[in-house]
Amino acid sequence: MTMKTARQRLALLWLGGSGICVVVLVAMSIRALEGRQVEVWGWFLPTVLPTLTLILSTFAMTARRSLPKALRNRNRVDPFIFRLAFGISVFYLVLVFFAVVGWQLTSYEDPIDALSLANLWLGPLQGLAASTIAWFFLSAGDASPGDEKGEASRGSADS
Repeated sequence: MTMKTARQRLALLWLGGSGICVVVLVAMSIRALEGRQVEVWGWFLPTVLPTLTLILSTFAMTARRSLPKALRNRNRVDPFIFRLAFGISVFYLVLVFFAVVGWQLTSYEDPIDALSLANLWLGPLQGLAASTIAWFFLSAGDASPGDEKGEASRGSADS
């Protein structure tokens, strides 16, 4: 897999996962939150925006430096770093989703109380997710030639 493809997959995961939560929160803001919208959005935005900002900023930085064609095939990604960043991201975004929609299954009557409780594990996990994504996005794409079965011989059609 190329670095570009892996970056795009992580970006789609984060944008898609966050986007689903935004849709749910917009619906909740319109129908169910009764004056608590500011608190709910105040919880949600810092939960996803730092990582989304990192991803989008890296895309902007990378777009400014275009590689010569001869170097594109060497811009590979270490599969371990990608899988780690992707796995932590999936786990984190699933927990965010469950916090957004699952508070109704708890004994809390107030969503803010449940969301505040979720910050106990989401805060540290977001730090791990953002650090792993930073490591991935800022890595030099130094995967070994044999790391990706068959991809090296196909060239770089998606870079």
